[in-house]
Amino acid sequence: MTDLNGGSSAPNDTGTEGGSNENKMLSYFGRVNYSFMDRYLLEANFRADASSLFPQRQPLGFLSFVLCRMAYQSGSIHAGCKTGSIT
Repeated sequence: MTDLNGGSSAPNDTGTEGGSNENKMLSYFGRVNYSFMDRYLLEANFRADASSLFPQRQPLGFLSFVLCRMAYQSGSIHAGCKTGSIT
């Protein structure tokens, strides 16, 4: 790919310049979900990025995280409790 700068509109600036760049990127995404007894959820996410702009010694970048959740179901915890008002 070639680029050409047509120059300046100033009468005393008659120079022209040229240049071009080419950058490349590549990304991968992944996710895994695991549910236990429809109450506990474990989720893991992963991302890998590669770029021609990264340093030569480390052309890949990684990001990952893990999430653990417990589903709250109304009534299951409070099944034997009585409610009332305090006056």
